[in-house]
Amino acid sequence: MALATDIDRIVEIQHSEPSPAILGLAGDVAHGRRFGAALVKTMGVTDPVRPYVVCETKGLVVGFAQYSIGESDDMPMNFRLIANVVRALGFRVFSMRPRLVARKAVRIEVPSSSFYIGEIQVHPSQRGSGIGAQLLQWLDAEATRQHTPMMSLITDIENPARRLYERLGFAAVETRVDKNFERYTARTGRVLMTKPASVS
Repeated sequence: MALATDIDRIVEIQHSEPSPAILGLAGDVAHGRRFGAALVKTMGVTDPVRPYVVCETKGLVVGFAQYSIGESDDMPMNFRLIANVVRALGFRVFSMRPRLVARKAVRIEVPSSSFYIGEIQVHPSQRGSGIGAQLLQWLDAEATRQHTPMMSLITDIENPARRLYERLGFAAVETRVDKNFERYTARTGRVLMTKPASVS
């Protein structure tokens, strides 16, 4: 499991190259990095309800995953989160409303009581080395330990990682598309993928 001291490395892995969704909300790479860092640092990485697990090579975190059981992928809004986002984006925060509306248009509900993979990220220098597959296999085993019959994740329709998810048994069950979301993110929409957890 991740330690509080892993947070800067997790931020680096996740937001050195901000995702299209983060870029769509923040507007550019620099603000995307600040915005993404604000989100992770506000929520932390040691919440037992949304735990993070890390993969290390020679003592260095090279990938991580975050999961929950039956939880939405929405971050709970609170004063600290809002203050940190405003600090990260400055006046740019006032342009977020239409972007948030576009993001809401492609929102998909997380299946009730499923083992939901909220994040899975590998450092850019380590992609293609099998770390993502190792993390997914660990998550599959954890879903079995937690007695959850189904695993789920939500990703961009065009995400190249979908091939890995499909190879490991995930299948697309719902998609949402939106022209404004595509305008802000260069992605047509989002897809919910599920698979049965392995039987122990």
